[in-house]
Amino acid sequence: MRTIKLVAFAVLTICISFILSYAGEIGTLPIGNCFGMGINGNYQHPWSILDQAQAVGCNLVRDEEFNEDPNQTLDNFYLEATRRKIYLLPLVNINPVPVNAADRDAYANRFLRLVNRYGPGGTLWHENASVDSLYAPVVWEIMNEPYVGVQGGPYNPSGYAQLVKRVSEVVKAVHPKIKLTAAHETTYFNPGNPDDGKNWLDALYTAVPNLGDYFDLVAVHPYAHDPSPGDPNARWNFRRIENIRARLIAKGINKDFWITELGNPTNCTSGSGHTEAEQAEYLQEYVDLCKGYGYVRAYIHYCYPDFGSSPADCEQHFGVVRYDGSHKPAFDVLRRNALSNPYSISCVSVIAPPVILKKGTYFLRSETFYSSVHAAVFGPGVDEVTLYNLQGKKFFYTSRSKASLSPIVWNCCNNKSDPAGHELFLARIHTQNDLVYFQKFMIQP
Repeated sequence: MRTIKLVAFAVLTICISFILSYAGEIGTLPIGNCFGMGINGNYQHPWSILDQAQAVGCNLVRDEEFNEDPNQTLDNFYLEATRRKIYLLPLVNINPVPVNAADRDAYANRFLRLVNRYGPGGTLWHENASVDSLYAPVVWEIMNEPYVGVQGGPYNPSGYAQLVKRVSEVVKAVHPKIKLTAAHETTYFNPGNPDDGKNWLDALYTAVPNLGDYFDLVAVHPYAHDPSPGDPNARWNFRRIENIRARLIAKGINKDFWITELGNPTNCTSGSGHTEAEQAEYLQEYVDLCKGYGYVRAYIHYCYPDFGSSPADCEQHFGVVRYDGSHKPAFDVLRRNALSNPYSISCVSVIAPPVILKKGTYFLRSETFYSSVHAAVFGPGVDEVTLYNLQGKKFFYTSRSKASLSPIVWNCCNNKSDPAGHELFLARIHTQNDLVYFQKFMIQP
């Protein structure tokens, strides 16, 4: 008998997947790292946001939960998104940054209540068993732009660093597989305020030197003008991502980035306005740069619609759709990038190569997972197994009652009852103690 340790894989909730070249291979099957795109929603959770995502070909929406606990409106929105096979990035927001321990505890406990309800294994999915809980969000965002005065309040990097630490302590004690993002930027932005321009990034780590232990992904909003000249040290250049990355690496922090907001306004009279042609050009340049970096895993575009028609207010004109509903050139750029590389269930966080199952016994913590020539067995200790192919199609599902001691058996056949060949699969394994694992594997007779 040969034993190996299985590695759990957390599914990244991203819109489209660009499968990049990667050194690790199994036979001729590449292990893909992922980059994807989405669009921003808002705190009102309108279903029209889901319509907009589908119109532009995205299956990731950033959804803001502002000072909000689980409620029926949120329940309905999450369920509808799941029915449409749209992933959500929950932005758990508050304004300003909490300034004391009691406020940080209140925020962290609200965060936990939301994850308990909507995260993997959450009560919403138990109450709605007919809905595919694969779409339960794994990645969660801690606040929006705490480094901007109108969003995060007065300059308080110490308060934000302590907030990230407290959220991690509270949430990961119950949900260790949840992925938390922490907001990073080079400097604080608050025009006219004496703190405008103060260092933000280094101040986070002065306050909590081991802050990197408390988050999984770096959230950035690299709003920029023309990205082509590309000065990584400029505050308003897209390539400052490189500056942030280098400074984190110098601190021993090597984590993937999520761009959770980025866009350019058009047709407005202030200095930040651009032509519609420039907006489309820059969007494509951002995508190309992200793919080239290799550590940017998601780009969530801001935003789908214009919110008004006044040329004096650039905030109204970030959309790829004009206020009258007609498309700007950037609409086609966003949609083309999405539809040419559709999301696949194979787009998971790659930690190690997939397991190749041969005849023998394999262990997943206290549960046994083994295969023979004729069957793959999940259990005991497993109460639900769902199998997907790399096109994201579910072809096997079985559940057991928590009281059952019998394992779950798959006969190693595909959905046409043909024996599975040298293929790559994804198993979603739900254990009787309410943990969820994702594991890539292959069957090799």
